[in-house]
Amino acid sequence: GDWIGFVDSDDYIEKDMYETMLKANALQKADIISCGYYINTGTECIEKTNQLSVPTNYIETKEFLKYIYQRDMYQGVTSYIWLRLFSRKLLYSSFKNLEIKFEDNYVFGEDIFFMAQIMMRSHYTLYIDKPMYYYFQRESSITHNYKRQLEDMSLLDVYKRIIQLYQNHNIDKESIQYVIRLYVYHCGNFMNYAIQYKQYKKYYVIKQEVTKYKTIYEMTNEKFPERIKWLNEILNKI
Repeated sequence: GDWIGFVDSDDYIEKDMYETMLKANALQKADIISCGYYINTGTECIEKTNQLSVPTNYIETKEFLKYIYQRDMYQGVTSYIWLRLFSRKLLYSSFKNLEIKFEDNYVFGEDIFFMAQIMMRSHYTLYIDKPMYYYFQRESSITHNYKRQLEDMSLLDVYKRIIQLYQNHNIDKESIQYVIRLYVYHCGNFMNYAIQYKQYKKYYVIKQEVTKYKTIYEMTNEKFPERIKWLNEILNKI
């Protein structure tokens, strides 16, 4: 096919999701099409909404990055791959060789890095402000296994690589700063895990990473003093 989509094995989508997305791209200008989504907890479906408006016309993909990584304002966008359709040409070379693949050595975050690589090949993105994907979240899922995340550490490596990737492609400073903010947020969580599981060496290793970007984290959270307080408390726990 000309388009590729992803659906996790325990999720589901609206019957007309892909049809709606392709019809919206009638001019065939976009090579990535995105939509909104619900969180399915097993007892209820909660729509993830954007606090600020997102352009619903064709937008250059590099301009769209700031909506993807500014997660607090644009929860309906995210960096997930499963609420999108990707033009096949973004993944394959002119010789029909698959050039972008999931990283086998990553237990966590392989889809986030996969998405970042595709974005660097994309020219235009189209966003449909309508939830059509149902993301099922279980407390027992691998994403909630914090001890295993700490042992693996791949999620932090993913964000470091994305920062480097975007710097190499001259992505605008604002978008990179929002990636860094997400990275520091995850670092803070990992520092808490390290304390919880008495992995103090890892705590100090991660703390060094946070120190590099602490100023950017504070600058991008000027309107959220509670987040800055949260990070400072973690940095002073040991």
